[in-house]
Amino acid sequence: MTDSPRTQRARLTLAAAVRIATGLPHALPRPGQLALLDDLTAAAELGGGQMAGVASTGVGKSLSALSQAAVGAVDHDERWIISTESIALQSQYVDKDGPVIAAAAEEALGREVKVEVHKGFSNYTCVVKARQTAEQLGIDMPVSESKIINVAERVARAKLAPKVEVDGFPMDSKRVQAVTAWALAQHTDTEIHGDRGSYAGLNTDLEWAAVSVSTQECLGENSCPLAAICKPLGARQRTAEADIVITNHSMLAVQASTGTPVIIGSTKLGAFHGIIVDEAHALPSVVRSQGQAQISGRRVNTIAKKVAGVCDDSDPRIQKWADDGRALSKYVDDEITFAIGQVSAQTVKISEDNDPLAQSGDPLTEWLRRGSKFVQAATSKNGDMGLVIRGRRVVSEIDNAVRDVDNVRQHWVGTARWLEPAPKQTAAEKAQRREWASAQSAPVQVGGMISRNLWNEVTKNDEDEEVFRPLTVATISATLPQGFARDVGLRGPTRDYASPFDAAYANSMLFIPRAVDAEDVDALTRPSRYGGKPGFNTQVHAAWAAKYMIRLVDANRGSALVLSSTVSAGKTYAEALRRAARGRWNVYSQWDGENVRVLVGRWRDDKSSVMVGTRSLMTGVDAPGETNSLVIVDRAPRSASNPVADARVEMLTEAFDGDKWAADRMVYVSDATLLLEQAAGRLIRGMSDSGMVAVLDPRMLNAGPFSYQKQVRDAYQKALGRFASKTAHLADAENFLAARKARG
Repeated sequence: MTDSPRTQRARLTLAAAVRIATGLPHALPRPGQLALLDDLTAAAELGGGQMAGVASTGVGKSLSALSQAAVGAVDHDERWIISTESIALQSQYVDKDGPVIAAAAEEALGREVKVEVHKGFSNYTCVVKARQTAEQLGIDMPVSESKIINVAERVARAKLAPKVEVDGFPMDSKRVQAVTAWALAQHTDTEIHGDRGSYAGLNTDLEWAAVSVSTQECLGENSCPLAAICKPLGARQRTAEADIVITNHSMLAVQASTGTPVIIGSTKLGAFHGIIVDEAHALPSVVRSQGQAQISGRRVNTIAKKVAGVCDDSDPRIQKWADDGRALSKYVDDEITFAIGQVSAQTVKISEDNDPLAQSGDPLTEWLRRGSKFVQAATSKNGDMGLVIRGRRVVSEIDNAVRDVDNVRQHWVGTARWLEPAPKQTAAEKAQRREWASAQSAPVQVGGMISRNLWNEVTKNDEDEEVFRPLTVATISATLPQGFARDVGLRGPTRDYASPFDAAYANSMLFIPRAVDAEDVDALTRPSRYGGKPGFNTQVHAAWAAKYMIRLVDANRGSALVLSSTVSAGKTYAEALRRAARGRWNVYSQWDGENVRVLVGRWRDDKSSVMVGTRSLMTGVDAPGETNSLVIVDRAPRSASNPVADARVEMLTEAFDGDKWAADRMVYVSDATLLLEQAAGRLIRGMSDSGMVAVLDPRMLNAGPFSYQKQVRDAYQKALGRFASKTAHLADAENFLAARKARG
């Protein structure tokens, strides 16, 4: 059968892109890369087609995705969205592959295509907000934009107390001073985008909010006197002019969970014809997190403080409103705490017919709305731009709180609701910072909202009726969990694409230690409870695993990535490895108090060093070559029981005719399997890579007294199935690493 013109043009574009990317005039696309391109093109030709594909690292899926989108742009006047989960892959698409596809399109198709990144408004610095923060730091601000650079230097040099108050909240003066000076300096150059990802320093969300605004807070292009140098507006304009827009799952999740057209259907960004979701495995969980709601006494007090920071707190009406808020915060906390105490449980599921805020909910909603009116009245005729921005932020937070009160009070199909007790505190801890109980909710079944709000562009016709236009949808990832299509509302089968890394895995080894010797069994055995069978003691596993880690890292002479299932265990490993290193190599950890992106960069450049982290480093960390020739995972990264996953299990139990174990495997084990496969995938990132993956969890073997249930064990083993060479003996593992190092 003859290939379609679109397929032929896409293949020409991909071939050009591969030659340009490699710098080799005779380089050809990889088989899996070409097959993926053909399927993407076939879906696009259907005009609303859907596909899902498993394309492991090395296939080259980014160039396949961009090549197909480029043909759509040049030949068919289409615009495409590509979404990723990790900042690293988003940067690769824009900074590395974007220029390649622009040049390839010009060569193969006759014109360049424009690739731009689209992030949330608050990801960029706002010069008005940064000026306001500088004023709160005690630095006079000029109105003239030409003088901003001088102010940035003055902000950087200013002497401040250790703590400063910004927008009514105490902050670390050095950090807020540094980010403010940086934000002001960015606005002197229109070529600099001023996004949060380009700031190398540390900052919390609160500190970043000191130099940024959301769309709700923005003064608007027509009202802001500094709109000409506005970074968010500049970013939005670049996105509106782009052929291919690179965004992230968090942006999609906002649209999926709220229905707000932040990108698809946005009148400011223009129409789109297709969406390619890379790292698609993560999309459902990001949507669930984005849709989560939480109400607590602390949130009530926080809102009261923010309103007081905008309004005249000497006004008796504001004082009365604030007093009501303090009483309400206790009322809300008492009601939630009482409900938890009635069942004597740590986390309490809220039944369908139960309202956790039956007594406090209505007064709370009414109080919130009164606060919103006070803020709007205080800022409606005020010329202070900083005050107007703060007021808009508070109104937005109140609107979100009103929505969240409604979400936690009412049962919605496909949503989990639960009560979370306040963590236990000593009197000293409580005096420092009181913890509060909370009522929470989160969507569980997200396939419907993803399908409705992401896979379709919704517009209005002349009769003001909603019109759905289906987009072409492609979801691709190195790993896709069982049930993925259902979780994202997709139809059709999932296809696997050939990996070019089989030889690399053949030259590597998988090590899973047995625990059969009396010493190991004694060290890992949890005493029996109530006369039951002794079990595996996860509390002491970290100390046991650390001994194996030290020997493996010694044999490899450093050059390792250590991934921990918990923060406490990770800190234990970092400490133990630093003691054992004795200066022979550096040991970096996720808890060193610096920007993790910067730390990972140091580890990547320092080839003999060791990086220790937890779940967030199991994905998105890319270090080809010798730096990462040993990946150690302490144990299968199964999440602790939590209300959202439990609700997913309950729903699937019904679908599986009451088989709770099957449902549990579909949720908890499937999630852990996916993360384990991704963690192991950190080892092989290039054709010449090789080394060892060690999973220090003896329960993954059918040996000794500790073993997972067979179906669970099989699932974990399948995630590590690409390794042809395997061992359960530490001496063999050490010999393999030492011999590999000796070969150079």
